[in-house]
Formats: sequence, structure tokens, C-alpha cells
Amino acid sequence: MKIDAHSFEVFDRDNFIYRKGAEGSEKVKKDYVSAWHQWKNIVETGVEECGSTDLVVENTEHWQNSGSLRRRFWTRIKDSNYKSSPSCIAAMISKDNLRIYLEWHGYKNEKLIEERRQHNSWLDHVSDWIKEKNINIKEFKVWTDSDNDEAYEKYITLQDYLADQNKQESINEYLGRDNKHWVRVGKVFTKPIVLEHGNFTAEIGVAITELEWLYNKSVSAVAYKEDPNNNSNQKYWLFNVGYAIDPTVWQNSQQFEVAAMQYEYGRENNASVTRNINLLKKISVGDYIVAYSGKSGFLGYGKVTKPFFEETDPDKFIHATGAHWRQRVGVNWLKAMDNPIPYRGSNFTNDVGIIGNSVMGSSTIFEISYDGFSFTRSLIDGTLPIKIKENPRPLLTQKEVVNHIFTYIKSKGFNYSLEEVANLFLSIKTKPFVILSGISGTGKTKMVQWFAESVGATEENGQFTLIPIRPDWNDGSDLLGYVDIKGEFKPGPLTKVIGDAEENPDLPFFVLLDEMNLARVEHYFSDILSVMESRKWLEGKMITTTLLPKETAKRDIKLPTNLYILGTVNMDETTHPFSKKVLDRANTIEFNRVDLADLSFLSELEDIEPLDVSNNVFQSSYLHLKDLYKGNEEFVMRVTKELENINKILQQANAHFGYRVRDEISFYLYYNQNSDFLEENHAMDHCILQKILPRINGSDQRTEQLLKDLYLSFTGRVYSNQDENNRTDLKEGKYPKSSAKIVEMIRRLQEDGFTSFWVS
Repeated sequence: MKIDAHSFEVFDRDNFIYRKGAEGSEKVKKDYVSAWHQWKNIVETGVEECGSTDLVVENTEHWQNSGSLRRRFWTRIKDSNYKSSPSCIAAMISKDNLRIYLEWHGYKNEKLIEERRQHNSWLDHVSDWIKEKNINIKEFKVWTDSDNDEAYEKYITLQDYLADQNKQESINEYLGRDNKHWVRVGKVFTKPIVLEHGNFTAEIGVAITELEWLYNKSVSAVAYKEDPNNNSNQKYWLFNVGYAIDPTVWQNSQQFEVAAMQYEYGRENNASVTRNINLLKKISVGDYIVAYSGKSGFLGYGKVTKPFFEETDPDKFIHATGAHWRQRVGVNWLKAMDNPIPYRGSNFTNDVGIIGNSVMGSSTIFEISYDGFSFTRSLIDGTLPIKIKENPRPLLTQKEVVNHIFTYIKSKGFNYSLEEVANLFLSIKTKPFVILSGISGTGKTKMVQWFAESVGATEENGQFTLIPIRPDWNDGSDLLGYVDIKGEFKPGPLTKVIGDAEENPDLPFFVLLDEMNLARVEHYFSDILSVMESRKWLEGKMITTTLLPKETAKRDIKLPTNLYILGTVNMDETTHPFSKKVLDRANTIEFNRVDLADLSFLSELEDIEPLDVSNNVFQSSYLHLKDLYKGNEEFVMRVTKELENINKILQQANAHFGYRVRDEISFYLYYNQNSDFLEENHAMDHCILQKILPRINGSDQRTEQLLKDLYLSFTGRVYSNQDENNRTDLKEGKYPKSSAKIVEMIRRLQEDGFTSFWVS
């Protein structure tokens, strides 16, 4: 069957808007409909001429879409047994080319990550395909989902792809970047070639025949299903089997056909232990368990045969770490490895499909998605087609990262405690806006700079930027940019960083606003604060509303989730105070501790190399309390009850806080618990000091009574004007740092008639 020019020329137009009833619309419709029917006939004939008994035309896009004329016609050809699979052989025609190629049409659906990865497995079968079908590699092109249809002349040939190792690595890296991309292979025919051929549907049939072999490899990989006996309640679990602690735990777990854990002596009531026991009790017969060993990798998978029980037979106790691992579920281990299969990717929680909480920390059990189970099963079985590229960034726990940051800062000759470093880390992870206050000369700026540098973020690579604030800034244009008299957008220093961060989503970017209250923060920073609060989840990703519209900046600019803004402030006669709007949206960390006599840190100045740390370590996992609540109900209720008690005291002076503060304190405490940085009361002490006390100021009796009531709540003692009594109270109190600040604020109120968090 010959193809005529009309099949191409219908797309050769400048205006693709179709308005029914408008002048000339009937002719447009007639032209398009006739070309559309002709195209369907072309594809159906091509499928018939390929000779396959399994392939059928599954669908052809309509000739218009919501009033817009198609710029191409696109058809899906599938195996009749796999019509529900997003893999297909595609046929497409536009104004200047016709192509037959292997395609994916699930787009970027988060739920199809594993299927899309399996679809891309055709790359692993290319050599066999070439031999089996005697493929002329010069005739086939290779291109990705990000390559424009109009740029077909720039597509590389399969021959060039196979000869270029760098190109192969580049495409593999692209596919593994966020598991949402795919790569195409097929034949692209230009309009002149098609028009000159007397029976071009025969050529289409040949191309389909050649691609069918490769398509079958792809679709059969995608088409495996869950256990046919599965019911809607079946779940999948990631279970740390203690291999890194003692390999004998895993060996005994296989022998006794169990997945085991243990109460740690002295920590029976610890929240993390309680959480894991509660999760262990939720695992049901018929669920699947993946055995893992932290960052070391995966050890096996199996099906649950017995619900939670405590072993009573001493012969079956698992002895390790000075305890008996008696809490367990029964498991039929379908695959068990002697040594862990390492994970080499860059997005563990995404690939493994962690449900709900994505903070690994020291936790033992996580629920995972079916996609995540399929991925780990394929990795353990050695059948994962797309090889996980070696990740140059080390897979570190949050605690390991904080220890590294502390050691790095100490090596630079700065005397900060591990607790202070952990607090800064938790504050950044809770909310990407942190204020560092304190007297001049305590190293606030250097603290942030070394913190960033320790994780690979420097001024040289653009991941750390210091922006000095000028006193004359009175709107956001100085920070974000402006449109000049010529109508051209001149980006500000923050806008430039945003662009770099968007191009490198896997890397953390730190911005330090130095002396940020030299100008009124509410004036030049209000837009950023508002957009920061607009963060929401969309298809599993955190996004914000637009910061600068394309009418101003030539493109919509949003706040990327890998951007962290920190500000240093000094409180004196040259600076401006903060409003509650600002304080509600930040953790305010005070650096007033000075011990000039302590020189011990100077003897430990060995060089420490920075680490290239992924943004996943810093990015928040929660936006709203409901994100955290499921599976952590007891924890959230406990924290909320304590905050409610504090809020009742604050209400007497109308200084109480809202839901935002509650949520962010809950997140801080949960991140802390999962990485076991600080004892919970110490962590809460930091939260009160950083999120609640900065809101308090006043000069009346209500303010004094409020502070004294807080003191009583935090120490269990009535406030005394005797310093000696206060010192005793602080040592024995629940929140000593916050109590000490309250003493300071009360003293200032009594001496000067006014007090605030900022006056000392």
C-alpha cells in the first residue's frame, strides 16, 4: 500500500487550535478525519503484513484533543495477551517523518516504577536481538523520552550507540536518575523516503516484525503478576535481620525459619522498640518479607507462615548482643543469601518503596510497596535488567552523617558540641529555614559554611552561597531579581542558586543570608516565606507554588526541595526584630555559649575529607502531621499532649502557637528518635527553646506570670529570685536549657521593665 502526501501535509500548519463552527473549521475537520482514517488503515495493513498472529492495533489517538488538533497521529500495537501492559510497539506520523519504535505509554506514573524499569530491559537483550533477527544496526535509531519528536535528525543510530561507551553510560544514568524515564529504539523514515516507496506498508510490516522479538522480551518482563492467591490484605515488609550486628542472627533465622528481633535490655519502653514490636504484630500469614542489613544490602525474601510469637524453647533462642532474639514471625525463606547483595543506587527509599516513614535511622521494620518488593526480589535473584550504577555518594545513616559533620567542623578548629551539630541537622531537616542568633564572634557564619562544606557543598561548586543582606533592602527584588527598564529580567542571587538546584535535584544546596535582620525580614523575604508554606505532595514529590511567574522571569520559578536557607542574626541597635510570622516558620538556634579557656579542640586538627552526601539525607519526609501519624499514633499523641500543656500556659498572654509549630516539633522529635541523637526530653528542650520561647515578649504582669508558670512546668519548682535555688532547679528540671532562658527573661523583665527572647 502506497502512502500519499496528504498523510503528512495535514500536520503542516501553524495553527493547531480547532474551534467547531469557526470559518473554515469544516474543511479542517474533513482533512483531519480523512487523514486519520487513512492512517489507521495504514497501520492495520502494516500489522497484517508483519505476519504476526499475536499483535493487534490496540488504539490510535483521536484526531483532536480538547479543541487542539493533533500535531501527529500515534498508534499502539500490542500483543493481544498483554493489552494492559504499558509496553508497546508504536507507530507515529507527523508532518515530516513516520516512525515505528518500541515505546512505553505509562508516562511517569509513580506506581509503575518497577514496570518501567523492566520495560527498559530491552537494552540487555540488544546483542541477542541483533543476532536472532539479523538486524541492520545502521537502520535503527535510539532516543529517550526527553528527546523531542522534531529533533529526529539528531537521534543516534543503534550502531553509534553500541560503539560509544560514554553514550551507553549516559543513558543508563539518565534511566536511573529517578526511575521515571525510558529509552526508545526504532526506525525513523523521512517524508521523501515514504512517498517514493511504492508499498510502504510492507516496510512498516518489516519494522514491526523486527521489533516484535525485542518487544516480547520487554512485555514478558513487565507482565508478571502478584501471587494469584493474593488477597487485598497482603502486605510486603522490609525487615532488618541483624546481619550487621552478628551474622549468626541471620543464619539462625534461616535454620528456625523465622524473622527475629529482640527487646534491648533497659529499653523495653523506648518508643522505637515499641514501634517495631507493634509493626511485628501487624505482619500476617501470607505477607512477604525482604531480609536486609542496613546499607550493606539484601539477604533474601520469604513468605510469612506464622504470626507474631515469642519463642519459649531455649534451644531455639538466638543469642547475640548479650540478649535472646525471641520476638519473631515464622517465614518460609524462598531465597536466602550467605552475604548481602549490595544496593548501588542513589534513591534507596524510592527504589525499595518505603511506605509512610522514609527515615531509615535505626528502625528495624518497614512496610514497602509491591513495586519495592519486586525490585528487591529482582536484585536478590540477579534478574534486574538495568544494572544499578555504582553511586559515588556513600550510603550513610543520618547519624553517620552528623558524626562526620561534627568531626569535620572540629578539625577546622571550631568548638561546637555533637549535640549542637545534631540540633542544627534536625532543624534543617524539619524545615528548610533556620535562623542562627547570638553574640558577634561565636562563629555562626563559619558554622554554616563548614557544615555545608563537610557534605560536599562549597562556593566553588555552587552548592553553598553566602548572600550579605543590605540595610536598604525593602522588597524581594534585591534577593530574587527584577525587570529592568528594557523589560529584561535580571536574576537576583537567590534566583541563580534556585536554577542550579533545579538542575541538580540529588544534591543539597545551602544559602546563608548573613546578618539577615539588617533589613526588615518581612519586607524582602515575605514572598519566600509564603511559598515555603505552600509545599505539598504531588505524585509522590514535594512541590511549591510559583515564586516568580514566567511573565516576570520568562519561566515559572518555584522553590526546589533541595534548597536550604539559613540566616545569621545579631540583636543590637542596628538590627530589626522578627515578627511572629517569621519565627513561626523557622527554628531559631542561639549560639551564645563561650568558653575561652577550653582549648582541647585545638589538639585534634587532623585533616578530614568532605563527603559527597545526597539530598535525601536532608530532605524532609513530612509536611503535615497526618503524614507521620499512621503507624506512630502513640508517639504523636504523647508529643501533642506535652505541647498542649505548654500552650495552655501561653494562652494567658495570647502567646500560644498554632498547628504549624506543633507539626514541626513533632517532625523534629521523630527524626531525632529514629536516629537516636538525643534523649527525648533533651530534644524537646531544644524545640521549646527554638520554636516557642522566641515568640514571648512583653512588659506587663501577665508576661512575668506566664514565664513563671512555664518555669514551674519545666522544673517542677516555683521560681525563686535566689540564683542558688534556680541553679538547683535547672539541674534537676525536665528542660534545663529552656528553663535557664526563662530565668534570664524574668530577670530582664524585673530589671528593665521589658523582656524578650532576644534581650540578654
